[in-house]
Amino acid sequence: MPALAALTLRRVFSTRLGPTAAARLTPLTSAPGAAPLSTSSFVTEQPKRRPSGPTAYGLGGSRAAFARPRAMRDADRREQAYEEAAEEEDIAETIDPILSRNHDIPFEMVQLVGEDKKLSELLPLAPIIDSIDLSTESIICVQVDPPVVKIVNNAEEKRKEREHDEKVRLSKRLAVDDKELQMGWGAADGDVLHKIDTAVDLLKKGDRVHIVFALRSNSGGKKQRIPDERKMKILEMFEEGVADVAKRWKDDEQSRGLWIQHWTPKESVITEARAKIVVGGVEKRKARDERKEARRLKEEERARKSKERQAQEMAK
Repeated sequence: MPALAALTLRRVFSTRLGPTAAARLTPLTSAPGAAPLSTSSFVTEQPKRRPSGPTAYGLGGSRAAFARPRAMRDADRREQAYEEAAEEEDIAETIDPILSRNHDIPFEMVQLVGEDKKLSELLPLAPIIDSIDLSTESIICVQVDPPVVKIVNNAEEKRKEREHDEKVRLSKRLAVDDKELQMGWGAADGDVLHKIDTAVDLLKKGDRVHIVFALRSNSGGKKQRIPDERKMKILEMFEEGVADVAKRWKDDEQSRGLWIQHWTPKESVITEARAKIVVGGVEKRKARDERKEARRLKEEERARKSKERQAQEMAK
């Protein structure tokens, strides 16, 4: 019967119906004695289709139709971030002109700090800038309300910046660090002496050292039983080994097989360590300045020879 219905519909409708459309025909009856089938007995259920025109979600009702490619969305976000950062920078420069230099100073009338540290009356900024050699000097803003500027030497400013940076680096290097060393109760005397040397080196650098003594498992996974006499001997070896450079800054801690010693460098050791750091920094700066001066002299010599060659060529 379904095949007969499909054949009948193909003759009635101009469009071709497949088996799927034929299966959706309702009502169909094949009961014995039923009336002969006619074209009016068939009502087709048309399949639901998405609209082809634009909808609230784009063409074909799809949200993805209006979605931008990922690369374009990322580019938009980056551009927005750059714009926000630039805007924040502009606002910051507008709000805080302190330490702005020369033509970047946002004031037309300023007071100038004299050599006697006294302020002048209000003066135009432009003539002050024109009166100095910008290759060797600069004008910086030191106060906003009222606007106050002063003339500084560029080389001196760079020297002060280097000194400040060196102090910051020095303070970081002089900061006390806490180091931890672990020592097994079953270690041989040679291993104990090696660990003592490591602790002494750290203490001489100005660091505090925490030495943790504990039981360690053997190759079979079992912890060795160490006599108390051996433990006391190891502790005495450490105390004698670091006594010249360190002192206890905290009582020893004991807990179920653990023994922790806390050592800190003596004041004389800390002073010596800091002096070495300072001297090392001075020597590095001196060597750096010498290399810089050598490069400058070399450039001057090259420029002098170039001028001599040009003069000789012009004389010919």
